[in-house]
Amino acid sequence: MKRTICLLFALLFLVSLAACTANVSTAPEAPVEEEKKDVPADYSAVEKAIKKLPEDRSLYTKATLKALDEAVNSIRYGLAEEDQETVDACAKAVEEAVAALKEKVRFTSYREIIDYVDSLGIDFDDLKSFDLSGYFEDTLLTETEDAGEEYLNETYYIGDSLTLYMHRYATLPKENIYGVGSINPQHAAEDDLVTLSDGTPCTFAEAMEEIGPKRIVLTIGTNSMLMDSIDYITYFGTLVDDLKEGCPDAEIILQSTSPLTAEYEKNMRLLTNRNINRSNALLAGLAAFKGVYYLNTAEALKDEHGQLDVKYDLGEGYGHINAEAYAVWETYLRTHAIVD
Repeated sequence: MKRTICLLFALLFLVSLAACTANVSTAPEAPVEEEKKDVPADYSAVEKAIKKLPEDRSLYTKATLKALDEAVNSIRYGLAEEDQETVDACAKAVEEAVAALKEKVRFTSYREIIDYVDSLGIDFDDLKSFDLSGYFEDTLLTETEDAGEEYLNETYYIGDSLTLYMHRYATLPKENIYGVGSINPQHAAEDDLVTLSDGTPCTFAEAMEEIGPKRIVLTIGTNSMLMDSIDYITYFGTLVDDLKEGCPDAEIILQSTSPLTAEYEKNMRLLTNRNINRSNALLAGLAAFKGVYYLNTAEALKDEHGQLDVKYDLGEGYGHINAEAYAVWETYLRTHAIVD
């Protein structure tokens, strides 16, 4: 009897196991979702735009090159087909930046500088409206963050009596100031006006070669109004060449000639604000020709009429400026700095 019961339980267990196995084997398998693969965006327009990038970047202004670089760097690679509009917009931005590239003003001679400046149609007699903004873009130093005292202290200053008077009124290191009264660019380029450390007479360029300054500011224009324009910029250009040869790593800045008060100008025939405006435009052109910088400090010293503000006049009848004006000079230099 017990044997029969055991056999019965064994039979029931086998039947139950068979049913479970059947249920497992016949259960439907869960569907496997196919992996979705993104279709990449079409970058052919981007590739076409990139091929239009200029080979010689030196031909174009820094501002337009910067805009081009920003457009190129904004390209987003690896996007999918659904982002095609973004890719196309990147290509369009590069195309537009290439089309907007502006070539630098380039000269091959001093005469070309004069002809170009006179062809601009600037009304040098309109003292109130005279403005060099927009001309010689890569040469004209524009407003920057304050570069600080160190920027001024590592700079050397070469020039006529306006530079000489810095000894009296400026706060700059006196050993950095090389000023000689009543000189013009010819004197500055050719004459032994200063001395080397051993006392040997030398030119400005030879003195700077011995020192090896980081930066040089040239202010030599007030006594140049009696010179012919071609002589003015040729001798100035010679000085710049000599400085570049002796100090190849120095940054060179040509500073504008300061304006005159209305009262002082009354008795002048050639030293006038009109002629100063024109000579400053020529100086900016010379800076572009030589690949150096132009600092338009004159604009900070003018009154609403385009003449030297009387508050900056030293008042001794020679067109010199006072301590307040030199403070303006220093601030302008610091806030119109050469930046990388």
